[in-house]
Amino acid sequence: MRALGMPSVKVMLDLFHGNIEETSLAGTIAEYSQEIAHIHLADSNRLQPGKGHLDFVPVFSVLKDAGYEGVCAMECTVAGSDGMQALKETVRYLRGCEA
Repeated sequence: MRALGMPSVKVMLDLFHGNIEETSLAGTIAEYSQEIAHIHLADSNRLQPGKGHLDFVPVFSVLKDAGYEGVCAMECTVAGSDGMQALKETVRYLRGCEA
């Protein structure tokens, strides 16, 4: 991305894949924070945030420190028989992860 020298090329951060592939997810986010244009939210098991073992607190802390004001989108399977209730719980969980 940087080697292209094209400011229009940005990073789409996928937290599910980042959790698997990066040694330090927060460190990688910090390194590329100024190039991140969009974020996909999913926990370590591809379920909604709060249903796996990914620690979202350092993720959001690094993004806040970097001044990220872009979009986050849910890219996950929603567990639970009542999808609307599960999504409400996810919003509460994510708000609790804010730094």
